Amino acid sequence: QTYATAIVDRFIRTIKEKLERYQKLNESKAIMVIKEIVEGYNNAFHRMIGKAPNEMTKEDVEKLALEKRKHNNEVMAKFFDDVQGKKVGVLSKKNVFDKGDKFKLGKETKVVDMEGYNFKLANGRTEPPKQIQILK
Repeated sequence: QTYATAIVDRFIRTIKEKLERYQKLNESKAIMVIKEIVEGYNNAFHRMIGKAPNEMTKEDVEKLALEKRKHNNEVMAKFFDDVQGKKVGVLSKKNVFDKGDKFKLGKETKVVDMEGYNFKLANGRTEPPKQIQILK
């Protein structure tokens, strides 16, 4: 899951919670106040960005994006150091009728390099970190 996806998922969960809370406390339909709920969300302080979204300037957004990119690069570099040269398997989704968990582990290979936010493997494939599992 990317950082942007995590932010969007959190936003959706927050809006759902606010709608459910409103629905419990009021007899009218929550959909009638969705605009007010979103306005409240955008005017509320957000710990992650240090202010309300409506207070963000273009410079704030650029600074935040740069900080998050730097953080992601540091995390990826550390993860790469942890997996480089180690035996790994690539996770892939199983077919609907396959037994067991939702994912299966592919043949053993090794991480040989990093390309952006993906790993180059000895078998010639390039995979995102979430598809890599370190083998013992």
